[in-house]
Amino acid sequence: MSSVRQSRCQVYWSPHDERIFARVATELKLYIVDDVEDFDHLTHISPSLQLSSHCYAKQICTVPEEDAYAALKCVSWQNQPDYPYSFAIGYNNGRVALKRFTVDEMGTVSFTPLQAQALNPRGQARSCTDIAWNTFNPDILAVGLERSKNESTFLVLDTTVACDPVLAERHRQISSLPKGIADAPLQMESKVIFDPVCMDTTCSLAWVPGTLHIATGLNSKTIKIYDLKDDLAKSRPQMMANHKAVHCLSFDPKLHYRLVSCAENMVCLWDTRNFSKPVSC
Repeated sequence: MSSVRQSRCQVYWSPHDERIFARVATELKLYIVDDVEDFDHLTHISPSLQLSSHCYAKQICTVPEEDAYAALKCVSWQNQPDYPYSFAIGYNNGRVALKRFTVDEMGTVSFTPLQAQALNPRGQARSCTDIAWNTFNPDILAVGLERSKNESTFLVLDTTVACDPVLAERHRQISSLPKGIADAPLQMESKVIFDPVCMDTTCSLAWVPGTLHIATGLNSKTIKIYDLKDDLAKSRPQMMANHKAVHCLSFDPKLHYRLVSCAENMVCLWDTRNFSKPVSC
């Protein structure tokens, strides 16, 4: 699959600017939404998407991809105010990378020293299935993976070290020195802080906004919700429900007990206060 790119289009809205979104298929493109009258000579500017009769999305830039043999599988936009363009990207070869960059008025992308910083400390060859930044602590990242006999398919990483631009620059400088001159290599890998017993492919992940509770949709037609502060959570989820709608998990940003999930031709609404069955499907 390394030579085949997926064509499914995904859209991710910026947590910092309600007008900006990322469109992801074989590459990541940024767009800004505005009324058509605000665009001068629409046919002569950068590529645009028509959203309605009076609304277009103007392309800001295309983010270069450094790995031609790894297909982009999933993206999560980091809620980090100091870095409005900071993404975690999962690939079909199991790699998870952080891309942090700026965009000037001409649409030129300039990367920070964290360009393509590998976040996953385990070098699995399994495909990433979903990734999600925590909204309570923007340095915590959840990663979903395909099924494995001996490894969990759901990890939570503390990326504090890997996301530090000062350490990243020092790591780059040390790595460029000849052997024998540099000190011991600076460890830039993320730390696994949560590794539950989970052997089924993780299809979807969603954090309860502002908390350390996370929902996982599994290929075994099961939705599990974990509390990372619970010492027993690795072996026992806080709550669990059986249903085939385990994809595209998302919590209501205002009413945190409401959860939505989907399957083919089906969207389900859940109330986690009574998690035995969906409220509606």
